[in-house]
Amino acid sequence: MTTLGTTQNETPVFFPADGEMLFGILSEPIADPKGVAIIAVPGGGWIPSTHRNGMWVRLARALAADGYHMLRFDWHGVGESSGLLEHYELSEPFTGDIAAAADYLTSIGMTRIVLVGTCFGGRTVNASTAQVTNLAGLALFSAPLRDKPKAEDLQKHSLAWFIKQALQPKVIKGLFEKRRRRTYMRLLKLKTQSIVNKILRRSTNRNTTSSRPQIASTAYLQPLDEVTANGIPVLLVYGDGDDYYPDFVNARDRGQLGEIMERAGEKMTSIVVPGDLHSFASLESQDLTVATVREWLAKLF
Repeated sequence: MTTLGTTQNETPVFFPADGEMLFGILSEPIADPKGVAIIAVPGGGWIPSTHRNGMWVRLARALAADGYHMLRFDWHGVGESSGLLEHYELSEPFTGDIAAAADYLTSIGMTRIVLVGTCFGGRTVNASTAQVTNLAGLALFSAPLRDKPKAEDLQKHSLAWFIKQALQPKVIKGLFEKRRRRTYMRLLKLKTQSIVNKILRRSTNRNTTSSRPQIASTAYLQPLDEVTANGIPVLLVYGDGDDYYPDFVNARDRGQLGEIMERAGEKMTSIVVPGDLHSFASLESQDLTVATVREWLAKLF
């Protein structure tokens, strides 16, 4: 049986990030060091650095046996990290936290860094690639492809429904908070545009089909294209039961993601696993994630 890392090769660390202090656990290799460090982050939901059921702890200790350093840390405002975190927004990824983690690893001598993230964390590491100068790999697990609700989701509700929701006390209170105010304005613009588009469609030939919608956001696609163009390997993993899986399939088969994958060639690997991976609700899905990361890294280093 392979010997795994333990608390004996793990060190609590603090490092600065945008005026806050982030708490993390640095795992050091128990095998011959490869000189590669992994930054692994969870999604939203105020989940600490352990991830669900300690999934990142298991990954760190397995990677220690493979010769890797790994840093897992609490987002600002979560767990032992300082700061205030009221909500998560895909259009506002925590790139400052990732950049700070990468700077910390660089300061202790790490010359190659691999970013691994799930859901919101996947979108955040994807958005942070330009800030990690010694990036050596990028892995996204069940990362949302859109920054905003689908247009068809907005069309399910009438304008009267949105007005009723807007008059709720908690929404009115949220108008005094800058981030929530931006979110409300964004939804209002989307609904307004949806109504305008519906009117325009009615005023034109009903047999005319609309242009193909952009399935994945530019914020999702552009970093993937740039990273692979620079020869850096990327791993995309989705479960066929994930909420984001239909978007992934459409973007891969009919959208710009497919074009990026063709250009990337062997530099981009996509894996589809059975079931719901996004919530990581089962030990099976968690173990599968750990095994997938290990196997992918073994092919790279």
